[in-house]
Amino acid sequence: MNNKNKSIQVVALLTVAVLTLGTMPFAAAGDDSKVKLEGDFTGVDDGNAKFESRDDGAREKLSVEITDVNLADGVYDVSIDGTSIASATATGGIIDLNIDTQCDDTQPGDECEQGITDLPDLVGGEIVTVSNGTDEFTATLE
Repeated sequence: MNNKNKSIQVVALLTVAVLTLGTMPFAAAGDDSKVKLEGDFTGVDDGNAKFESRDDGAREKLSVEITDVNLADGVYDVSIDGTSIASATATGGIIDLNIDTQCDDTQPGDECEQGITDLPDLVGGEIVTVSNGTDEFTATLE
């Protein structure tokens, strides 16, 4: 291989490396830390709660999913350690609540609960409760 071909290969490899690095996200120290917690609901066929937050608190997500053939249709209160944070509707034995504090439901495919811009600071051990006044289901976040 002559020097011209080697030079072309070196330039090509460097270009690929620069383009690849240019698309990789870089975070300052501490920005990439996340809190991830989840727990299973008791007393239902299938159900869980998941919480995720960036260390800086700029974005928080909470999902609550319950599936149970005996789950009554209607509105349920969702609370964390006794503090109500949202309402969820059960239809056909399913509750599917997704809260994203940076959600934009004007974008196609985005579904979110509007008006919730902050969730409690969670560190683990908190209890998520879903209740309609008659039935109550709990999950401990760990």
